[in-house]
Amino acid sequence: MAFVEGVNVDDVAVSGPSLLFGAYPIVFATLPGMIVWVRLLFFTLFLLGIDSAFAGVDAVVTVTADSVPGAKLSKMKIVSGWCFLGFAIGLLYATDAGFRFLDVFDFYINFLVILVGLFECLAVGWVVGLEKQCEKLGSKTMVAYMFTTFGSIIAACGVWFGTFSTWGGFVTWFLLYLFGMSVTTLMLKKTRELQSKESQLTWKEMYYTLYFKNVQDYVEVIKKKVGYLPFIWGVTIKHVIPPALIVVFVLGAVASNEDGAPVFGHYGGYVVWPYQVLGVLTFCFTAIVILVGVAAPDLYNWTFITQVDDISSKEKDGEVEKSGGDSLSQEEARSDELDEVAEANESGDNSLSQMKHDDKNVDMSMANEEVLP
Repeated sequence: MAFVEGVNVDDVAVSGPSLLFGAYPIVFATLPGMIVWVRLLFFTLFLLGIDSAFAGVDAVVTVTADSVPGAKLSKMKIVSGWCFLGFAIGLLYATDAGFRFLDVFDFYINFLVILVGLFECLAVGWVVGLEKQCEKLGSKTMVAYMFTTFGSIIAACGVWFGTFSTWGGFVTWFLLYLFGMSVTTLMLKKTRELQSKESQLTWKEMYYTLYFKNVQDYVEVIKKKVGYLPFIWGVTIKHVIPPALIVVFVLGAVASNEDGAPVFGHYGGYVVWPYQVLGVLTFCFTAIVILVGVAAPDLYNWTFITQVDDISSKEKDGEVEKSGGDSLSQEEARSDELDEVAEANESGDNSLSQMKHDDKNVDMSMANEEVLP
């Protein structure tokens, strides 16, 4: 491209929309049958857009249909409503400033993606099975372990991005983690001393319960649905991805522009209103909704149909069906008994008639014998 355009390589756009809509078409135009390849490129982008729309709409439609307000609406109305809303928002990107809005929203939504991924890993790796861990190891032990794991990495981020000392960050993380695990080990020792000899866990069992057991129990559950999952999957979800996402999130939050201003709130050199304000508000609103759900999940109970009610209603329906089936079986058994009695009575009547007929024949034979000389 630099040769074709007669410019330096550094002046050629190598990322973003310029690469997609500028560089690729030029490259394909140099191939035999160039117009066919260019058309296939844009047709592929069209299919990619539709596929992304399917994924986005299907997610919100499913959640809406499972909610109390959505249960009163048909699937057609829910899909139509969300598609119309998406179309209305999409008109913003079709304006002359559409690319700027797209660039700003894409930047701030990346923070949300990191935040959502972090909470998903925390839910699977740390929240699931936490009650059982507290029962076996003690709640104070689990709190100390959590502060050790996440407090050390947050403190290390402060050193990494505050003083820009790479080795200082690693040393801070190592020392704090070592100190925290020492305190956690002391708490494990106290918990072990309080256990009876019959139920006392070995040190190996206690550390396995602390580090891996809850997430590996969850892995065993989902294996029945998705198939084989390696042991390292659970280890990664609990001990690798959350610290990495924290580092990435802090790195993006403290990054600065060329003029020294923080990127968050001053991205791309765009003016504050409307670009930066709308981008920051989008992030803050979504983050508040997520954090409220984490801190007080009961606040959202009114919007969703509880699974307990569904199970109870199904059990009641099952009991009614079972009761109806039992009554029907009893009626059928009673009807069979009546039929058997009727058959027995009919058989008895036939036997009595036959006996009377035989007696009559015997009497007539004796009378004939008397008349004959």
